[in-house]
Amino acid sequence: MPAAPPRRCSWLQPSAVWNCWARPRTTAAFSPARGDFTIDWDTRSANCPGGHRSFEWWQQEHHRNGTPVIKVFFSAEHCRPCPQQTQCTKPPTGRRGRGLTFLPRDRYEALEAARRAQDTDEWKERYKVRAGVEGTISQAVRVTGLRRTRYRNLPATRLGHVFAATALNLVRVDRWLTGTPLAGTRTSPLETLMLAV
Repeated sequence: MPAAPPRRCSWLQPSAVWNCWARPRTTAAFSPARGDFTIDWDTRSANCPGGHRSFEWWQQEHHRNGTPVIKVFFSAEHCRPCPQQTQCTKPPTGRRGRGLTFLPRDRYEALEAARRAQDTDEWKERYKVRAGVEGTISQAVRVTGLRRTRYRNLPATRLGHVFAATALNLVRVDRWLTGTPLAGTRTSPLETLMLAV
């Protein structure tokens, strides 16, 4: 397979951390997620935090969303007596214990690198810019109704976008001249309800 061509852009968004069906990882109890398992790509196996090696490894070319994935299973005879089993996985049935699903090696390593990078101060500084851009887009949608165009052809739609941007700049200049403070982050009705409980 030929190497992918270098890209001139980078994707700046938080990468989800590994999750597990068991209790949240914020509790003091041990609750292993996929990140706690070590993957040995050369021998096509994985090792669990308890020190057991997987017995089954296979690649599924087309997962639910069309992405190729690798599935790894541990033996139920290792999972059943394990003292960490109740925090790790559901009770094993048949010969399979804990199972893992992860991306092929190149994608997996890129995702792990992105997860490590998002813990750095440099990444957080870059992400602050994105928050400002998203705030601008949100304001444009709320003030000018930018999601829908009133026009059917591209030149008129482009002109509508120019007018919307001009209106947004005028609103911002007015707020700056009058000393109107910036609005805080909006809280959705669901978040308001959750905070009240």
